[in-house]
Amino acid sequence: MNKPRQPRGLLESLLSEVRELRREIGYLRKDLRAKEAPVKVITGVLETQNRVSGQVLENLLSSPIGTLNLSKRQINVFSDSRDGPKWTIGETLRLPLNNLTYKRGFGLDTFMDLVDQLRKVGIEPEEYWGEDPVEEFRKIKGH
Repeated sequence: MNKPRQPRGLLESLLSEVRELRREIGYLRKDLRAKEAPVKVITGVLETQNRVSGQVLENLLSSPIGTLNLSKRQINVFSDSRDGPKWTIGETLRLPLNNLTYKRGFGLDTFMDLVDQLRKVGIEPEEYWGEDPVEEFRKIKGH
């Protein structure tokens, strides 16, 4: 009687392990695809939100400064004529702080109200005027 040779048994055992590993890889691929799908959806949603928020920000920046909830006197500081405010929110944010301090009637209280109103509509003044715009305004004004 011939006994099966050891190498052949070893080969069959290894082939069996390879088949089992291939099956396991198949399951893992399916699992990975299932987990990737929500990530792709979330990524798409975030990209859409960024695009929409960018459009909203552009619209806000091109809006007249009068659209902010400021007092009539505060809005009039930005008026170049009796026709009302000509400035947009974006133009105001692009001005260096020291230019704002020279506007007649534009003091610390008006600036603090402006900063608060900008934050309420989702604009961070720090992105335009530095880390602490109120403190910087105080320094420039000499308060």
